Amino acid sequence: MIAASLALLTALPASAQQVTVHNGPCAQHGSDQVRCALRVPMAGQYRQTTMLMTRGNGNVTGIAQAWLSECGLPGQAGTRTPVTNERSAHTVSFTTTISVALVCPEIFVFNCQENGQPVPCSKGFANATIRMELQQ
Repeated sequence: MIAASLALLTALPASAQQVTVHNGPCAQHGSDQVRCALRVPMAGQYRQTTMLMTRGNGNVTGIAQAWLSECGLPGQAGTRTPVTNERSAHTVSFTTTISVALVCPEIFVFNCQENGQPVPCSKGFANATIRMELQQ
């Protein structure tokens, strides 16, 4: 049984075996935005996917945009994605391959509304978190 399990594990592609997950908080940014950020040490080349993990009742909507940079250097913007504060994960960044020593992904949530009225994004997304999955 153990030999069969080991054979199955070695038969899987290496990419399926090496996924690292990093999670971080979100906080109010300025008067009406929310910013989520991580500092992730790396060694090697990774494919990354950045997500906004939301928790709430789904009443607040907004726009999320991810930024990816080597820490301390100007970043690259991802696409803008509509999001709600329902209990789900929103992929807000393109998936890209990166190879840097320290990566700093960020997600900004802005243009928030509740029942068609503008509200500070902290009202609906203060409990959100950022999640980054790295696959080698």
